[in-house]
Amino acid sequence: MASAAHRRNMQRIIFLFLAILAMVAVIVFATYSSGPSKGSSTQWLSSDNHLQLFYKNSDSREWELLDLTNNSTSYSSFISAVLSDVTADLATHRGISQDEAADLLQNENYRIYTTLDPELQTVIEEIYIDFDDSTISATDQQHIQSGITMLDPKTGHILAMVGSLGKNNNSTINYARELRQPGTAITPLTSYAPAIEFGEINPATIIDEYSIADTLSTPRTVNDGIRNSIQSIDIHILRSVGLKESFDFATNNLGLPLDPADQNITALGNGKLYSGVSTEDMACLLYTSDAAD
Repeated sequence: MASAAHRRNMQRIIFLFLAILAMVAVIVFATYSSGPSKGSSTQWLSSDNHLQLFYKNSDSREWELLDLTNNSTSYSSFISAVLSDVTADLATHRGISQDEAADLLQNENYRIYTTLDPELQTVIEEIYIDFDDSTISATDQQHIQSGITMLDPKTGHILAMVGSLGKNNNSTINYARELRQPGTAITPLTSYAPAIEFGEINPATIIDEYSIADTLSTPRTVNDGIRNSIQSIDIHILRSVGLKESFDFATNNLGLPLDPADQNITALGNGKLYSGVSTEDMACLLYTSDAAD
């Protein structure tokens, strides 16, 4: 079993990786509880919707009704994700279809207790609105999209979620939950994390068997490899750990939803996964590491 120091080192590596990838947010989803209520209705999407959504006030620690009539923020990505999960759970518990469960939420007086932080949600929405999708495009002129989710690392609860960029973006896709290829963003989890866990390296370990642009370079540390995204260091560490060991660690220890077909250098070292992962999948690993301490 890895020591607490090893786990802390692994967590520092992962947090460093997140700081580098500013546009790719990673987070687990909110927990909630729900049940029938005879309280007053709250409008959401339609005038006859009787849903009530609550959040816990950070100051008073009391549950407060979420004001969905406030036009300054939409909460749409967060709420849509909550309702999607509640609908799926309700369908499972009642033994009914998704459509029938959705009808229940529309017509019954339900209270849903969320982990939303309205202040943080508003800040994130304002940041994402500032990125006008008409002025941001990739090199091939395709519009760039992004999703972000933020969690409390002590509880694993989702505090905020935004699913697309731009003020006028009408996308129905929540990019915070979509499966995408992570690229080399996966290597802190498949290369560095298992190597630290197995005691093979630490953030200050010197790596001298790598090259940049086919030219042997001066020795660098593990931190340098992550900070500068030196892929040859990623691959070197991955090979030293072993593909099977890396795959088993990522799936069994961290819970990364990899496909058996991902047990190769291309997937584990370059992030070209068979199915891809969501930002929630990646974020869950942060909470797992913190909870393990």
